[in-house]
Amino acid sequence: CEAGLQALYNPDRIRGPLLRAGERGSSQFEEISWTDALGRLTFQLEELQRRRAQKSMVLITNPVGGHLGMVAERFVERFRGRFMPYESIERTNLRAAIKQVFGQDRMPDFDIERANFILSFGADFLNTWVSPVRYARGFGEFRQGDRPRGTMVQVDSRFSMTGANADDRIFVKPGMEGILALSIAHVLIKDGLADTAAVEALTGGDTLEEFAPEAVAQKIGVAAEKVSGVAHAFAGNRPAIALGGGSAAAHTNGLFNLTAIYSLNYLVGSVGQEGGIVFNPASPLDDIPSVPAVTAFGEWQELANDMRSGDVGVMMVRGADPFYGLPASLGFREASYDVPFIFSFSNFMDDTTAMADLVLPEHNYLEDWGSDSPDPGPGYELVGFQQPVVRPFFESRGEHLGTRGFADVLLAIAGELDLDLDLPGETFKDILQAGAMKLFELNRGS
Repeated sequence: CEAGLQALYNPDRIRGPLLRAGERGSSQFEEISWTDALGRLTFQLEELQRRRAQKSMVLITNPVGGHLGMVAERFVERFRGRFMPYESIERTNLRAAIKQVFGQDRMPDFDIERANFILSFGADFLNTWVSPVRYARGFGEFRQGDRPRGTMVQVDSRFSMTGANADDRIFVKPGMEGILALSIAHVLIKDGLADTAAVEALTGGDTLEEFAPEAVAQKIGVAAEKVSGVAHAFAGNRPAIALGGGSAAAHTNGLFNLTAIYSLNYLVGSVGQEGGIVFNPASPLDDIPSVPAVTAFGEWQELANDMRSGDVGVMMVRGADPFYGLPASLGFREASYDVPFIFSFSNFMDDTTAMADLVLPEHNYLEDWGSDSPDPGPGYELVGFQQPVVRPFFESRGEHLGTRGFADVLLAIAGELDLDLDLPGETFKDILQAGAMKLFELNRGS
């Protein structure tokens, strides 16, 4: 958010459509009109339709929700291509653990401000993890609000921003966070500190004896006395929350780690309670994505292989820079030379855009319409609507140059391809207004 204005006023913004004029990757482009640019993109997609090769079209975006996500998903679905949202800080293990432990597709809200004790395993929530602004605000209440001061313990293998603000730091061997969580669970069960119904449901009565602090202390690098002390503090200062993510998830056993960590919340009765884990309901608008789609790393490996084998005919990229963010070992940039046509909707010359054949720059978000149902949400239904706060900076260049909204570009292309997206409007603004009216007619909420 703080960098948003810099993106708006940046003098290096792309000011109109660009066509590659040199070798791919040479960053040599010449400016063309929107009519020419849309014609070129439409022609390539029509060729895929003619050859019945629609599946070789790939649309890569950032994880998009709200009505923009609906337009993007609908476009790819009706064209019968592939939709691959790219998440730069991947949360695949986190999402899988939340689904496995709580049965939820949406990230829950962590009610930090009303908790008495936070036990965080690798989740650097005061720096970059998931929603640091929301968590920092809650942490301010946790520390300095009109209530007794809360206590936080950070379990990590490095000195993070969140660890710097903790009352106590436990340095654990990398990848051993889940075993430490199960050792804490063993103490809670053995000393009668855990909810008996939760113990039975989670373990079937097993006391997890193999994870006793004395049995795992050397393996995890944490003294048995320390494990026991943390377990008693965690259970004795309810409501308490156990969080896990970041470094704890970034191992081959990341899902195991997070599953063990989040299960601790059941043992101390923090699930679905104030000061604990609060589940987020789905959006009240049932036609927009409840949770933005994301693509797991394994699927990017498959895509790179498909690119090399000639199974990708057209690649369109918006709001993402996978050529920069994906590991070099994947060979994604090199594989792109086997993709006949690459189209970028970026308004900056990033690594991916430099490899594009055609650039169709989109508006900055402060120049555009939008909506979102945030993930994670605040614990209740919420839809946010966004309208332009400034006129598009380059509109003075005329309708054939400048920038355009990504959703409106997709709608225009769908019209040329005779794709029936079954949407309530011809422009993105129309679709948003219809969504706002639908929300209003529910006659509930604030």
